[in-house]
Amino acid sequence: MPEKKEKLTLASMMFVEPESFAQVKTEKDKKPTMNMVAYSGGVIPNHFYWDNLIIDLDGMTIPKGKIPILEDHDTSKKVGFTTKFSKADNQLTVDPDSFSFINTPESNQFQQNSADGFPYQASIRATPTKIQRFGEDEEVTVNGHTVKGPGTVWRKCNLKESSICTFGYDPNTSSSSMSEGSEYTFELMEKEAEVDKSTIKEDTQGMNASEKFKAEHPEEFKALVAEVTTAVETKLTADKGALETKLTEATTKLAEAEAANIKLSAENADNSKRLQALEKRDALREEKDLQFTADAIFTEQFKAAELPDRLHAKVRRLVSHEAFMKDGVLDKEAFKAAIDTELKDWASEETPSSVAGFSASSKSTVTDAAATKLSKSCDEAADRMANYLNPKKA
Repeated sequence: MPEKKEKLTLASMMFVEPESFAQVKTEKDKKPTMNMVAYSGGVIPNHFYWDNLIIDLDGMTIPKGKIPILEDHDTSKKVGFTTKFSKADNQLTVDPDSFSFINTPESNQFQQNSADGFPYQASIRATPTKIQRFGEDEEVTVNGHTVKGPGTVWRKCNLKESSICTFGYDPNTSSSSMSEGSEYTFELMEKEAEVDKSTIKEDTQGMNASEKFKAEHPEEFKALVAEVTTAVETKLTADKGALETKLTEATTKLAEAEAANIKLSAENADNSKRLQALEKRDALREEKDLQFTADAIFTEQFKAAELPDRLHAKVRRLVSHEAFMKDGVLDKEAFKAAIDTELKDWASEETPSSVAGFSASSKSTVTDAAATKLSKSCDEAADRMANYLNPKKA
């Protein structure tokens, strides 16, 4: 395959086609990024140097690292950079998640204009390493597009950068930098048949070799497939058996855990009942102790007051120890004071200072006088009743 050396200008290596575009992409709470189709994979018609040009994306080499994004391919007008281009769906696009804007007037102006709706186009610059030319009566299919001659296919090339543009590059630009040329060496392909053999992608070499082996050695291919299939099935069977064993073990452990959980739940229920019984007994014991303390205080106070025994129960009903409980503890001093106050009140009612004009110096004196009076009243009542039943004659 012949090599050719040509002097190519920068303008001849810059391309834009109608489907390309560049616009700022914004999302809430995220930094702005780039939405850019640098090359849609289609035909660049009527190129001033290459005629109808199409660039084979399968043969495009994208450099590693940061790839610059410029304005109008001017290295003094920097917009940002990306670390990843995608060639999915026969299009060359910037990966938005791998793009970063930089703080330059051109970058800031682009972001503002794009956000306001200005329609930017996109352009790429690349250098060819393998070229196929075809004539007026020929056509080729690249990137899913059919191109009619006369034209050129860049079968292999190296991407240099991508730019935002107002109208794409200007092929007739008078810029000295764009019109400057350098000599580039590239392979020149003349026949379509040579393309079919030489443009096979590296990642499909294995598949084509397999098809060739199958066609040339069908029996060996069949035996190889059977051998591989048997090995795979054996491995899968072994893996399946191991997985089933692990599943059985896991199921057994789960059942054991559930049984242990049921047993533990029953033990917890039994322990809860025992605890409730203990709490009940403790509460009753505390109540008995409290009642015993209250009775002891009553007994002590009654003994000091010398109140008749027949009145003790009435005093108990009037002074309850429950009224002197605070946080489960009996306030003994307050309880004693309440009993003492009640006993004093009963003592004043039981032992008056005078009765019907008689002076009394002690409880016994008052009691004897009352008994004499009661006896006399009974005798008088008996005499009246007897006189009523057997009236005396006048």
